[in-house]
Amino acid sequence: MMSPLSDIRWLSFLLGVFMDRRYTEIVDLMSQQDNRLDLISALNQVCHRFYPKASLAFWDLYTEHIPNEDTGEMTLSRVLIDPTDLAGREYEFESLSGAEQAMNRGRCTMHAMSEPCAMNRIILPLIQDHNHAALMVIDVDKEVRVDFSGLKLVGVLFLNLQSLIAKKDQDPLTSLLNRRSFDETVATVLAQCASNEHSGRTSGGGACLASFDIDFFKRINDNYGHAIGDEVLILFAQHMRRVFRHSDKLFRFGGEEFIAILLDVDEAKAQAALTRFREEIGSFDFPQAGRVTVSIGYTMVTASDFPTVLMERADRALYYAKANGRNRSCHFEALVAQGALDDIQRETAEVDLW
Repeated sequence: MMSPLSDIRWLSFLLGVFMDRRYTEIVDLMSQQDNRLDLISALNQVCHRFYPKASLAFWDLYTEHIPNEDTGEMTLSRVLIDPTDLAGREYEFESLSGAEQAMNRGRCTMHAMSEPCAMNRIILPLIQDHNHAALMVIDVDKEVRVDFSGLKLVGVLFLNLQSLIAKKDQDPLTSLLNRRSFDETVATVLAQCASNEHSGRTSGGGACLASFDIDFFKRINDNYGHAIGDEVLILFAQHMRRVFRHSDKLFRFGGEEFIAILLDVDEAKAQAALTRFREEIGSFDFPQAGRVTVSIGYTMVTASDFPTVLMERADRALYYAKANGRNRSCHFEALVAQGALDDIQRETAEVDLW
């Protein structure tokens, strides 16, 4: 089996020798990106380089595939989340006309259909490990000649580069995002909050940063050994992925410290999700270690925040939870309002950034 890097070298050679020389420029452009959103942006640039008047939508597929054994077709329901829409809204599958035909398991290939206004809609499923990973949807003028083979190869290039980026951004033990990707994610979330604030969108459109710490984790390592401790961390991360949504960002910072950025939530929704997660952890029997609890501190994100301030607020709420009984989820702003904690001054945060 070829590695992602060898696949990319092969594609660069193939595109440059057998196809338009512009494809070698595409390989150079896309291979320079070191995070997923920039890679998707490069994909958009590639589309417009070949088809200046085209529009491109990129859709991640976040659901289980449900094959129909009789027809061999795949049925999908709420599956489409646009990663450039950081609110993580879900869409009904039927809202993307033509996609169902393109996702037929027997074909798994490019699908073209005519749309109103003299446009052709090209739907390209991106297949990775025999599963549908994403859809590229390109609307082009009917008079434009579409290079289907070139688009398919660009899709393969995208998936290989995405795999390389994911490995850099993943914690090797839990497969959650690592600390390397945290700053970039927070910056993007703050930009989205600013956009929501500018547009006046307030209902459910906020974000929450939560800090998690497994209670008495050192005892687990001391009593059962680090192998059992690692197993607890892996299972903890699996519970995070199951309870929180695909659009939420989940990180392991190191040791027993985890971070979650919950998107498109208000304080009530954030509290409900965090409480549900804490209760699920508390009721789960970890092999060897038995019952484990978690303390959580969280804060709501505003457009004017700094990343360091967000972390400090969540950490202060977390320390309060651990100092006051553990197995609790504490909201920083609520603790400030109650007089239990002092607020953080903006002036101090600005100095911390330098």
